[in-house]
Amino acid sequence: MLRPSGILVFSCHNLRYKKAFSDPQLRWSTNPVRLAVNCAGYVLSLWNYLHVAPLRTTTSEYALLNDPGHRYACLHYYAARSTVCAQLVSAGLRCVETFDRRGQVLVESADDGETSSILYVAERRQIDTGLGIDGSFKLSYSHRAKIRLPGRHERDLASAAMIMLARFQWKR
Repeated sequence: MLRPSGILVFSCHNLRYKKAFSDPQLRWSTNPVRLAVNCAGYVLSLWNYLHVAPLRTTTSEYALLNDPGHRYACLHYYAARSTVCAQLVSAGLRCVETFDRRGQVLVESADDGETSSILYVAERRQIDTGLGIDGSFKLSYSHRAKIRLPGRHERDLASAAMIMLARFQWKR
């Protein structure tokens, strides 16, 4: 449950990422011990990749793919930004902002092929129960929603998302 004007922050794998459909790769090393560990990891990843292959699904809107996370052992949901934003709208939310893994704002027209996952900041629509001039109900959105962070500081959404990203420290 998310109350009106409530904020939802989540990440999703990017379907347009250039390495989204890649298969396991062996990482070479001049250190024999590291190379042996890498070879064992490669064999496990390749076995998982082939074992899970029949479950992979690709559509025009999304894909279920196994990737290097968990050594190709499970499926991950991949979707394009436009698809995720459309899903948010159908769920009664609006996409406020999107960020890449470095915490940079992604504008709609930006190429996101280098970004493996995208952080989304969405806001639940606030329903105005008043009638419009024509007698119909109208939806209203707050322009700069504020959220409270620990320590009772109010921040705008972009600043709050950047702080959350800095605290989470995404690593791959």
